[in-house]
Amino acid sequence: MKGLIAWGVAFALLAGAWLISLVTPQEVAWRDGFAVTGVIGEEIADRSVTVTVTEVTLADEVTEGSDIFPQSDGAIWVVIGVTAQSLTDETEGSIKHATLNIDGNEYRPSDRVRNSMEDARIFVAAPTRGYLAFEVPEPVAGETAELRLGSRWDVDNADTYLAFTIDLSDAEQVATVEIESAVVGY
Repeated sequence: MKGLIAWGVAFALLAGAWLISLVTPQEVAWRDGFAVTGVIGEEIADRSVTVTVTEVTLADEVTEGSDIFPQSDGAIWVVIGVTAQSLTDETEGSIKHATLNIDGNEYRPSDRVRNSMEDARIFVAAPTRGYLAFEVPEPVAGETAELRLGSRWDVDNADTYLAFTIDLSDAEQVATVEIESAVVGY
């Protein structure tokens, strides 16, 4: 009888260990940040910044002053208007992380565009308006995307990040978009 009880206890412990292994997060999931989600036109905030996505435009080329940046072969520009404001102080006031996630692929703002809101200074009590310009393959231009923004570069290790759902099929499509420098104030 003691042997039967011992086997029963051993089986119960093994079943418990198996259940614990099922609910334990994957290798990286335990350190993922918490997403604060929003849509175009909605203001969302984490501990250090508040951000609103104001507009989304698809374009064949982007201009900055006299510089013209045509699209690469098989690509299209996704230009996202953003208004951001720091909530704490101006030392942490910037968008250090910006990615556009479409169908499991992650796109960073283009290095060709100098007037990007990525890493631009943002201030307390004075909103900063600017643009993020992504160059994505043209076939994904009709998909739903997620714009991830964070005040830390390693948003995967941050406690929170801002995530906007953007339906690119609803975006206005134009030939050219002028990207201006970030504007501070009302």
